[in-house]
Amino acid sequence: MKNTITVIVIVILASLLGGLGFIRYKQMKEKQYLKNQNVEKVVPVAVMKIEPTDLAETMTFFGSVKAINQVDIYSKVNGRVEQLLVKDGQSVQPGDELATLEQLTSKAQVEGAEASLNAAQSQLKQVTVNLDSVAKELKRTIELSKAGAISDSRKDQTEAQYNALSAQREAVESQIQQLSSVLEQAKINFNETHIRAAIGGIISQRYVNIGDMVTAQKPVFTIIQTETVKVALSVPETILAKIKVNETPTQIKIDAFPDKIFEGKISYISPTVDPKTRNADIEIEMINKNGQLKPGFFCRVEVVLRQMKNIIAVPKDVLVYQLKGNDIMGYAVFSINNDQAKKRPVQIGIYSRGLVEIKEGLFQGDSVITTVGPHIFDGCKVEIVNNTNR
Repeated sequence: MKNTITVIVIVILASLLGGLGFIRYKQMKEKQYLKNQNVEKVVPVAVMKIEPTDLAETMTFFGSVKAINQVDIYSKVNGRVEQLLVKDGQSVQPGDELATLEQLTSKAQVEGAEASLNAAQSQLKQVTVNLDSVAKELKRTIELSKAGAISDSRKDQTEAQYNALSAQREAVESQIQQLSSVLEQAKINFNETHIRAAIGGIISQRYVNIGDMVTAQKPVFTIIQTETVKVALSVPETILAKIKVNETPTQIKIDAFPDKIFEGKISYISPTVDPKTRNADIEIEMINKNGQLKPGFFCRVEVVLRQMKNIIAVPKDVLVYQLKGNDIMGYAVFSINNDQAKKRPVQIGIYSRGLVEIKEGLFQGDSVITTVGPHIFDGCKVEIVNNTNR
Protein backbone atom coordinates (compact mmCIF):
# COMPACT_ATOMS: atom_id res chain seq x y z
CA MET A 1 0.00 0.00 0.00
CA LYS A 2 2.79 2.30 0.98
CA ASN A 3 4.66 1.54 -2.25
CA THR A 4 1.56 2.31 -4.26
CA ILE A 5 1.19 5.75 -2.73
CA THR A 6 4.84 6.46 -3.42
CA VAL A 7 4.44 5.54 -7.06
CA ILE A 8 1.36 7.79 -7.40
CA VAL A 9 3.24 10.72 -5.89
CA ILE A 10 6.15 10.18 -8.25
CA VAL A 11 3.81 10.06 -11.24
CA ILE A 12 2.09 13.28 -10.17
CA LEU A 13 5.38 15.07 -9.66
CA ALA A 14 6.61 13.92 -13.05
CA SER A 15 3.44 15.16 -14.68
CA LEU A 16 3.76 18.59 -13.03
CA LEU A 17 7.40 18.92 -14.01
CA GLY A 18 6.58 17.89 -17.55
CA GLY A 19 3.75 20.44 -17.79
CA LEU A 20 5.91 23.23 -16.44
CA GLY A 21 8.65 22.33 -18.86
CA PHE A 22 6.24 22.41 -21.76
CA ILE A 23 4.93 25.82 -20.72
CA ARG A 24 8.46 27.11 -20.35
CA TYR A 25 9.37 25.72 -23.76
CA LYS A 26 6.30 27.31 -25.33
CA GLN A 27 7.11 30.71 -23.79
CA MET A 28 10.67 30.51 -25.06
CA LYS A 29 9.46 29.63 -28.56
CA GLU A 30 7.01 32.57 -28.53
CA LYS A 31 9.70 34.94 -27.32
CA GLN A 32 12.07 33.72 -30.01
CA TYR A 33 9.31 34.11 -32.61
CA LEU A 34 8.60 37.70 -31.56
CA LYS A 35 12.32 38.47 -31.57
CA ASN A 36 12.66 37.01 -35.01
CA GLN A 37 9.66 39.03 -36.16
CA ASN A 38 11.19 42.31 -34.91
CA VAL A 39 14.58 41.55 -36.39
CA GLU A 40 13.18 40.53 -39.69
CA LYS A 41 10.69 43.42 -40.02
CA VAL A 42 11.98 45.96 -42.57
CA VAL A 43 10.61 49.51 -42.56
CA PRO A 44 10.41 51.30 -45.93
CA VAL A 45 11.86 54.81 -45.67
CA ALA A 46 12.55 57.85 -47.80
CA VAL A 47 15.96 59.45 -47.50
CA MET A 48 17.48 62.75 -48.49
CA LYS A 49 21.08 63.34 -49.50
CA ILE A 50 22.59 66.40 -47.89
CA GLU A 51 23.89 69.09 -50.23
CA PRO A 52 24.90 72.69 -49.35
CA THR A 53 22.09 75.19 -49.73
CA ASP A 54 21.35 78.88 -49.17
CA LEU A 55 19.32 79.96 -46.16
CA ALA A 56 18.01 83.31 -44.98
CA GLU A 57 17.87 84.27 -41.33
CA THR A 58 14.44 85.86 -40.91
CA MET A 59 12.06 87.17 -38.29
CA THR A 60 8.32 87.62 -38.71
CA PHE A 61 6.33 90.60 -37.42
CA PHE A 62 2.76 91.86 -37.67
CA GLY A 63 1.87 95.18 -39.24
CA SER A 64 -0.79 97.08 -41.15
CA VAL A 65 -0.97 98.77 -44.54
CA LYS A 66 -1.14 102.56 -44.60
CA ALA A 67 -1.36 105.19 -47.32
CA ILE A 68 2.01 106.64 -48.27
CA ASN A 69 0.55 110.10 -47.73
CA GLN A 70 -2.61 111.23 -45.95
CA VAL A 71 -3.85 114.80 -45.64
CA ASP A 72 -6.82 116.17 -43.71
CA ILE A 73 -8.53 119.07 -45.50
CA TYR A 74 -9.78 121.90 -43.26
CA SER A 75 -11.87 124.95 -44.02
CA LYS A 76 -9.97 128.16 -43.31
CA VAL A 77 -13.21 130.04 -42.65
CA ASN A 78 -16.33 129.24 -40.68
CA GLY A 79 -19.51 128.69 -42.62
CA ARG A 80 -22.38 126.44 -43.60
CA VAL A 81 -21.93 123.83 -46.36
CA GLU A 82 -23.86 124.82 -49.45
CA GLN A 83 -22.52 122.28 -52.00
CA LEU A 84 -20.69 118.96 -51.84
CA LEU A 85 -18.90 118.24 -55.10
CA VAL A 86 -17.13 114.91 -54.39
CA LYS A 87 -17.94 111.49 -52.94
CA ASP A 88 -15.99 108.99 -50.85
CA GLY A 89 -13.58 107.03 -53.04
CA GLN A 90 -13.47 109.68 -55.76
CA SER A 91 -10.10 110.61 -57.29
CA VAL A 92 -9.15 114.29 -57.20
CA GLN A 93 -6.31 116.48 -58.45
CA PRO A 94 -4.58 119.32 -56.58
CA GLY A 95 -6.82 122.40 -56.61
CA ASP A 96 -10.05 120.55 -57.40
CA GLU A 97 -13.06 122.08 -55.65
CA LEU A 98 -14.48 119.70 -53.05
CA ALA A 99 -17.22 121.78 -51.40
CA THR A 100 -18.66 125.30 -51.30
CA LEU A 101 -19.76 127.24 -48.24
CA GLU A 102 -22.48 129.89 -48.13
CA GLN A 103 -21.07 133.10 -49.64
CA LEU A 104 -23.54 135.89 -48.76
CA THR A 105 -21.51 137.29 -45.88
CA SER A 106 -18.13 136.99 -47.55
CA LYS A 107 -19.51 138.44 -50.78
CA ALA A 108 -20.95 141.42 -48.89
CA GLN A 109 -17.58 141.96 -47.22
CA VAL A 110 -15.89 142.06 -50.61
CA GLU A 111 -18.41 144.50 -52.00
CA GLY A 112 -18.14 146.74 -48.92
CA ALA A 113 -14.35 146.77 -49.07
CA GLU A 114 -14.44 147.58 -52.79
CA ALA A 115 -16.84 150.50 -52.19
CA SER A 116 -14.69 151.94 -49.42
CA LEU A 117 -11.57 151.60 -51.55
CA ASN A 118 -13.25 153.27 -54.54
CA ALA A 119 -14.37 156.20 -52.35
CA ALA A 120 -10.85 156.64 -50.98
CA GLN A 121 -9.36 156.54 -54.46
CA SER A 122 -11.86 159.19 -55.63
CA GLN A 123 -10.91 161.33 -52.63
CA LEU A 124 -7.23 160.90 -53.49
CA LYS A 125 -7.87 162.11 -57.01
CA GLN A 126 -9.63 165.24 -55.73
CA VAL A 127 -6.93 165.98 -53.15
CA THR A 128 -4.27 165.53 -55.83
CA VAL A 129 -6.05 168.01 -58.13
CA ASN A 130 -6.30 170.52 -55.31
CA LEU A 131 -2.69 169.98 -54.31
CA ASP A 132 -1.47 170.54 -57.86
CA SER A 133 -3.45 173.79 -58.03
CA VAL A 134 -2.07 175.04 -54.72
CA ALA A 135 1.43 174.03 -55.73
CA LYS A 136 1.20 176.29 -58.76
CA GLU A 137 -0.17 179.08 -56.61
CA LEU A 138 2.63 178.63 -54.08
CA LYS A 139 5.26 178.83 -56.81
CA ARG A 140 3.72 182.08 -58.09
CA THR A 141 3.47 183.64 -54.64
CA ILE A 142 7.09 182.83 -53.87
CA GLU A 143 8.21 184.66 -57.02
CA LEU A 144 5.97 187.64 -56.23
CA SER A 145 7.23 187.70 -52.66
CA LYS A 146 10.82 187.88 -53.86
CA ALA A 147 9.85 190.82 -56.08
CA GLY A 148 8.07 192.51 -53.17
CA ALA A 149 4.74 192.39 -54.99
CA ILE A 150 2.91 190.57 -52.17
CA SER A 151 3.28 190.36 -48.44
CA ASP A 152 5.05 187.53 -46.66
CA SER A 153 1.82 186.65 -44.86
CA ARG A 154 0.12 185.91 -48.16
CA LYS A 155 2.99 183.60 -49.13
CA ASP A 156 2.88 181.90 -45.72
CA GLN A 157 -0.85 181.32 -46.04
CA THR A 158 -0.46 179.65 -49.45
CA GLU A 159 2.42 177.55 -48.14
CA ALA A 160 0.32 176.38 -45.15
CA GLN A 161 -2.50 175.44 -47.48
CA TYR A 162 -0.06 173.43 -49.60
CA ASN A 163 1.33 171.60 -46.56
CA ALA A 164 -2.17 170.75 -45.34
CA LEU A 165 -3.16 169.29 -48.67
CA SER A 166 0.11 167.27 -48.82
CA ALA A 167 -0.63 165.80 -45.39
CA GLN A 168 -4.18 165.05 -46.46
CA ARG A 169 -2.94 163.23 -49.56
CA GLU A 170 -0.52 161.14 -47.45
CA ALA A 171 -3.39 160.22 -45.11
CA VAL A 172 -5.63 159.22 -47.99
CA GLU A 173 -2.82 157.15 -49.58
CA SER A 174 -2.31 155.34 -46.23
CA GLN A 175 -6.06 154.76 -46.01
CA ILE A 176 -6.05 153.32 -49.53
CA GLN A 177 -3.29 150.88 -48.55
CA GLN A 178 -5.30 149.75 -45.54
CA LEU A 179 -8.49 149.43 -47.57
CA SER A 180 -6.60 147.46 -50.25
CA SER A 181 -5.47 145.02 -47.56
CA VAL A 182 -9.02 144.74 -46.26
CA LEU A 183 -10.29 144.07 -49.79
CA GLU A 184 -7.55 141.50 -50.40
CA GLN A 185 -8.45 139.67 -47.18
CA ALA A 186 -12.15 139.83 -48.05
CA LYS A 187 -11.40 138.27 -51.43
CA ILE A 188 -9.30 135.59 -49.74
CA ASN A 189 -12.15 134.83 -47.36
CA PHE A 190 -14.53 134.68 -50.29
CA ASN A 191 -12.23 132.29 -52.16
CA GLU A 192 -11.88 130.17 -49.02
CA THR A 193 -15.58 129.41 -49.23
CA HIS A 194 -14.44 127.13 -52.05
CA ILE A 195 -12.77 124.20 -50.25
CA ARG A 196 -10.14 122.67 -52.55
CA ALA A 197 -7.88 119.62 -52.61
CA ALA A 198 -4.40 120.29 -51.29
CA ILE A 199 -2.98 117.14 -52.95
CA GLY A 200 -4.03 114.68 -55.60
CA GLY A 201 -5.38 111.36 -54.38
CA ILE A 202 -8.55 109.62 -53.27
CA ILE A 203 -11.24 110.95 -50.97
CA SER A 204 -11.08 108.40 -48.16
CA GLN A 205 -13.40 110.19 -45.74
CA ARG A 206 -16.00 112.94 -45.87
CA TYR A 207 -16.99 114.36 -42.51
CA VAL A 208 -19.81 116.79 -43.41
CA ASN A 209 -23.17 116.97 -45.15
CA ILE A 210 -24.96 119.83 -46.87
CA GLY A 211 -26.16 122.30 -44.26
CA ASP A 212 -23.51 121.43 -41.66
CA MET A 213 -21.48 124.20 -40.07
CA VAL A 214 -17.73 123.88 -40.51
CA THR A 215 -14.94 125.50 -38.55
CA ALA A 216 -11.20 125.70 -38.88
CA GLN A 217 -10.75 123.19 -36.04
CA LYS A 218 -12.34 120.10 -37.61
CA PRO A 219 -11.42 118.37 -40.90
CA VAL A 220 -13.90 118.36 -43.77
CA PHE A 221 -12.26 115.65 -45.92
CA THR A 222 -9.34 113.23 -45.79
CA ILE A 223 -7.34 112.57 -48.97
CA ILE A 224 -4.96 109.63 -49.29
CA GLN A 225 -2.35 108.74 -51.89
CA THR A 226 -2.10 104.99 -52.54
CA GLU A 227 -0.04 104.54 -55.71
CA THR A 228 2.58 103.49 -53.19
CA VAL A 229 1.65 102.19 -49.74
CA LYS A 230 3.65 101.54 -46.62
CA VAL A 231 3.54 98.87 -43.95
CA ALA A 232 4.10 100.13 -40.42
CA LEU A 233 5.41 97.83 -37.69
CA SER A 234 7.62 97.72 -34.61
CA VAL A 235 10.78 95.64 -34.25
CA PRO A 236 12.97 94.91 -31.20
CA GLU A 237 16.11 96.93 -30.69
CA THR A 238 18.17 93.72 -30.87
CA ILE A 239 17.82 93.52 -34.67
CA LEU A 240 18.29 97.21 -35.55
CA ALA A 241 21.95 96.64 -36.38
CA LYS A 242 20.92 93.97 -38.93
CA ILE A 243 18.50 96.08 -40.97
CA LYS A 244 19.17 99.02 -43.30
CA VAL A 245 17.02 101.50 -45.19
CA ASN A 246 16.57 100.59 -48.89
CA GLU A 247 18.72 97.47 -48.49
CA THR A 248 17.01 94.99 -46.19
CA PRO A 249 14.49 92.92 -48.21
CA THR A 250 11.15 91.80 -46.83
CA GLN A 251 8.34 89.47 -47.82
CA ILE A 252 4.79 90.46 -46.93
CA LYS A 253 1.73 88.24 -46.68
CA ILE A 254 -1.74 89.78 -46.52
CA ASP A 255 -4.82 87.89 -45.41
CA ALA A 256 -6.87 89.37 -48.25
CA PHE A 257 -4.49 87.70 -50.76
CA PRO A 258 -3.54 84.35 -49.14
CA ASP A 259 -1.83 83.01 -52.28
CA LYS A 260 0.36 86.06 -52.93
CA ILE A 261 3.67 87.22 -51.52
CA PHE A 262 4.46 90.94 -51.80
CA GLU A 263 8.00 92.26 -51.66
CA GLY A 264 9.18 95.55 -50.23
CA LYS A 265 12.20 97.31 -48.77
CA ILE A 266 12.54 99.17 -45.52
CA SER A 267 12.14 102.90 -46.23
CA TYR A 268 12.26 104.29 -42.68
CA ILE A 269 13.77 103.30 -39.34
CA SER A 270 12.85 105.40 -36.32
CA PRO A 271 15.85 107.21 -34.80
CA THR A 272 14.52 106.44 -31.30
CA VAL A 273 13.54 103.33 -29.34
CA ASP A 274 10.48 103.23 -27.10
CA PRO A 275 11.91 102.94 -23.56
CA LYS A 276 8.90 100.93 -22.41
CA THR A 277 8.76 98.28 -25.14
CA ARG A 278 12.40 98.51 -26.35
CA ASN A 279 10.97 98.53 -29.88
CA ALA A 280 11.54 100.88 -32.80
CA ASP A 281 9.04 101.79 -35.52
CA ILE A 282 9.92 100.99 -39.13
CA GLU A 283 8.12 101.43 -42.44
CA ILE A 284 8.23 99.33 -45.61
CA GLU A 285 7.16 100.76 -48.97
CA MET A 286 5.40 98.74 -51.67
CA ILE A 287 4.16 99.62 -55.14
CA ASN A 288 0.36 99.31 -55.09
CA LYS A 289 -0.52 97.85 -58.47
CA ASN A 290 -4.15 98.47 -59.46
CA GLY A 291 -4.84 99.87 -55.99
CA GLN A 292 -5.37 96.38 -54.59
CA LEU A 293 -3.65 97.10 -51.26
CA LYS A 294 -6.06 98.98 -49.03
CA PRO A 295 -5.01 101.04 -46.01
CA GLY A 296 -5.89 99.09 -42.89
CA PHE A 297 -5.07 95.61 -44.27
CA PHE A 298 -3.48 93.32 -41.67
CA CYS A 299 -0.23 91.71 -42.79
CA ARG A 300 2.64 89.47 -41.71
CA VAL A 301 6.10 90.75 -42.54
CA GLU A 302 9.13 88.51 -42.85
CA VAL A 303 12.30 90.58 -42.49
CA VAL A 304 15.48 89.07 -43.92
CA LEU A 305 18.22 89.73 -41.38
CA ARG A 306 21.01 87.75 -43.04
CA GLN A 307 21.63 85.71 -46.18
CA MET A 308 23.67 82.51 -45.56
CA LYS A 309 25.36 80.70 -48.46
CA ASN A 310 26.38 77.03 -48.85
CA ILE A 311 25.31 75.73 -45.46
CA ILE A 312 23.98 72.36 -44.31
CA ALA A 313 20.24 72.46 -43.64
CA VAL A 314 17.41 69.93 -43.32
CA PRO A 315 13.62 70.18 -43.23
CA LYS A 316 12.46 70.70 -39.66
CA ASP A 317 10.27 67.57 -39.88
CA VAL A 318 13.29 65.24 -39.99
CA LEU A 319 14.48 66.38 -36.56
CA VAL A 320 13.74 64.26 -33.48
CA TYR A 321 14.41 64.91 -29.81
CA GLN A 322 17.43 63.59 -27.94
CA LEU A 323 15.91 62.44 -24.64
CA LYS A 324 17.41 61.61 -21.28
CA GLY A 325 14.55 60.21 -19.30
CA ASN A 326 11.79 62.74 -19.81
CA ASP A 327 14.19 65.61 -20.41
CA ILE A 328 14.96 66.96 -23.87
CA MET A 329 18.73 67.18 -24.23
CA GLY A 330 18.92 68.26 -27.85
CA TYR A 331 18.09 67.16 -31.39
CA ALA A 332 19.02 64.31 -33.68
CA VAL A 333 18.36 62.90 -37.15
CA PHE A 334 18.18 59.32 -38.41
CA SER A 335 20.75 58.19 -40.94
CA ILE A 336 21.28 54.66 -42.35
CA ASN A 337 24.15 52.36 -41.41
CA ASN A 338 24.24 48.75 -42.66
CA ASP A 339 20.53 48.86 -43.53
CA GLN A 340 19.67 50.03 -40.03
CA ALA A 341 18.39 53.35 -38.74
CA LYS A 342 21.10 55.18 -36.81
CA LYS A 343 20.30 58.11 -34.54
CA ARG A 344 22.82 60.96 -34.95
CA PRO A 345 22.91 63.94 -32.57
CA VAL A 346 23.05 67.32 -34.30
CA GLN A 347 23.50 70.91 -33.24
CA ILE A 348 20.98 73.23 -34.88
CA GLY A 349 21.17 76.91 -35.82
CA ILE A 350 18.63 79.22 -37.38
CA TYR A 351 15.20 78.18 -38.63
CA SER A 352 13.76 79.76 -41.77
CA ARG A 353 11.04 78.88 -44.26
CA GLY A 354 10.78 75.25 -43.19
CA LEU A 355 14.52 74.58 -43.04
CA VAL A 356 16.82 74.27 -40.02
CA GLU A 357 20.54 75.00 -40.15
CA ILE A 358 22.72 72.10 -38.95
CA LYS A 359 25.89 73.45 -37.34
CA GLU A 360 27.34 70.08 -36.28
CA GLY A 361 26.56 66.42 -36.87
CA LEU A 362 25.98 66.27 -40.64
CA PHE A 363 28.19 66.73 -43.66
CA GLN A 364 27.77 67.12 -47.39
CA GLY A 365 26.90 63.76 -48.96
CA ASP A 366 25.30 62.32 -45.81
CA SER A 367 21.81 60.87 -46.10
CA VAL A 368 19.05 61.27 -43.53
CA ILE A 369 15.68 59.57 -43.20
CA THR A 370 12.85 61.95 -43.95
CA THR A 371 9.93 59.64 -43.03
CA VAL A 372 10.52 59.71 -39.29
CA GLY A 373 7.94 58.69 -36.71
CA PRO A 374 7.23 56.08 -33.99
CA HIS A 375 7.99 53.28 -36.48
CA ILE A 376 11.61 54.48 -36.79
CA PHE A 377 13.93 53.75 -33.87
CA ASP A 378 17.62 53.31 -33.36
CA GLY A 379 18.69 49.95 -34.83
CA CYS A 380 15.53 49.09 -36.75
CA LYS A 381 15.98 47.56 -40.20
CA VAL A 382 15.06 49.89 -43.06
CA GLU A 383 14.80 49.79 -46.81
CA ILE A 384 15.20 52.88 -49.00
CA VAL A 385 12.20 53.38 -51.28
CA ASN A 386 12.73 57.02 -52.22
CA ASN A 387 15.88 59.09 -52.49
CA THR A 388 16.06 62.86 -52.92
CA ASN A 389 18.71 65.56 -52.67
CA ARG A 390 18.84 68.69 -50.58
